[in-house]
Order: sequence, then structure tokens, then C-alpha cells
Amino acid sequence: MKILATSDWHVDALTDGVPRWEETEAIINHTVDVAIAEHVELYLMLGDLCDPDGWNSVRAIAKTLEVAGRLADADIASVWVAGNHDVVEDGNGTTMLSPLAASQLATHVFEQPAEICICPNGNIPLRLVGLPFTPSSHAYDPVKVVRSFGREKRNEHTIVLGHLNLEGISAGSETKEMVRGREVFWPLDVIAKRWPNATLLGGHYHRAQEFKGVHVIGSLARLKHNEEDSEPSMLFLEV
Repeated sequence: MKILATSDWHVDALTDGVPRWEETEAIINHTVDVAIAEHVELYLMLGDLCDPDGWNSVRAIAKTLEVAGRLADADIASVWVAGNHDVVEDGNGTTMLSPLAASQLATHVFEQPAEICICPNGNIPLRLVGLPFTPSSHAYDPVKVVRSFGREKRNEHTIVLGHLNLEGISAGSETKEMVRGREVFWPLDVIAKRWPNATLLGGHYHRAQEFKGVHVIGSLARLKHNEEDSEPSMLFLEV
């Protein structure tokens, strides 16, 4: 199974007051073009579409619907995870991805922690564990959640999708200029015991890297001046 993972679109980003929409939209379109051209079977977006009060939040929502629709038309499953910038603190658990979840264009939207099993195009069963950002109104304990989920079955692979903090990682603009929400950390020890062979994919941090076994996807564009050494990225993997 071929998978393409993206994260941290931040389509409402401003760099010194300059809107980044056109550039970011072009990159998003490119990731979809690549997914279709490479016959990817699963497309992932690991959080941070934009702030609910972002200057182009409505257009951002429309973009998720467009992307999910293009992927669905190409028979590509898409799974989305809510990040800290996506949360609408209205007490109802709403996120910027709620309209997409209601549209049924996406295969699944993780606005709350959950586990699902998918089998795109007749491939081996794939367990996806979603650990989205933990909003104040709908907080959860990642340790307790992971312990409540089932263990891997035979001929099944687990991918954990998280938009949480990693203790000890070098902080960038995501925890400085673009800080939003509170810190809740990956339960790495518990995950290792529950699913020792799982693949861990993380959003939130803008520099692509591997840290403590988590493949951090990184953002699609350099969003602030202190990200000049970061390489905008997406991630291909094959299960």
C-alpha cells in the first residue's frame, strides 16, 4: 500500500503581513497531483489547516472539500487529523475539519481519538490510530486512550497519527510565533508496548525529521523567517 502524508498546511499564514495562500494552495494541489500520478492508495493530512478566525478560514474549508473530492474521484482514501490550530473552542468539539467530516468525502476525520481499520483496494488491513490535538473542552488522556484500544491482529499493520507534543524536540515557530493551545505529549512508551511494530506519523512541528521514532511530516512551506533552514516536505511510505 502506497501512502502520502502531509501536515501543517497553515493556509492562513502571513509572513511579515504577506498572505501565503496562493503559494500554499499551489503546493497542496501538487501533493494531490502527485498522489494521483503515483497511484497512492491513502492520503493523510495530520492537522493544522488554519485558525478558526483566520482571514481565509471559509476558503480553507472549501479547499479541504475540494481536495477530498479529487482524492475520492481518484479512488484514493483520505484521512485527516485535527491539529491545535483547527480547534474551535465552542464547547462542542468543533474543528475546522467538521464540515469535511459531515460531507462524507473523506474516509475518516479524527476530531477525537479513535481507532479504525481500513483496507483500501484490497490491501492488507491497516489499523489507523488517531491522536488529534487535545482541546480544553474535550480533553482526553492519550495514555488511557491508547491502553483502551485493541492490539494488532494477525496480518495487520498499525499506523499512529498524532498531533501532539514531543518532549525534548527542538522548538520552532509552531511553539513560539505560532503557538496555540496547550502541551499534551505523545505516549510513546505505552504505544511501544501496545503496538511494537507500529509506524508513528506526527504533525505540529514544521521541520521534517524523525524524533524518538516519530516521523514528523513537516509543513508544506516555510512560514516564518526562523524556518529558513527547514525543507518543506511531504512523506511517502509503503506498507
